[in-house]
Amino acid sequence: QFSLEHADWGNGAFTKALVEGLEGEADYTEDGTNIAERVKMLTGGEQTPTMSKPQTIPDFPLAVPG
Repeated sequence: QFSLEHADWGNGAFTKALVEGLEGEADYTEDGTNIAERVKMLTGGEQTPTMSKPQTIPDFPLAVPG
C-alpha cells in the first residue's frame, strides 16, 4: 500500500500515529490499541499497516510515560 499523507498532518498517517503515541496518546480506544489501529482510523481504513515480530519476542512498550 501507499503511505497516505495529509497536508494538515505534515507527514504520513503512520508517522502521525507514532508521534501521537510518543506524546502520550497511544491508547487511542482505551483498550490497548496500537499504532496500526490508529492509522486505520486516520485513513478511514484505506491504509492498513501490518506489524510483525518473531513470536519469541514479547510485546514491549516503545515509550513509557515519565
